[in-house]
Amino acid sequence: MAEEGIDISNEVPKNIALFQQDTFDYVIIVCKETEDYGTCPVFFGTTKERLNLEIEDPAQAHGSEKDRLNRYRSIRDTIKAFAIDFTHKISF
Repeated sequence: MAEEGIDISNEVPKNIALFQQDTFDYVIIVCKETEDYGTCPVFFGTTKERLNLEIEDPAQAHGSEKDRLNRYRSIRDTIKAFAIDFTHKISF
């Protein structure tokens, strides 16, 4: 993310249960269900629309350090492209 000018060094994952009482226009789950990774989280709160972006967990990448880094970059770029496309499609 630093390569994209985004500092996430102080960010930590948050459990989806923390947001079940909140209301959102959109909830986007970034997850890919597999036998190895388990199931994706489910949001039971109030939302206008739920979307699932099926992406493998980059932490599960195998191979050399270069291979793993390339996998992280690929996943980052996929999420970035989705976010740009999504923001162009929604209307406020």
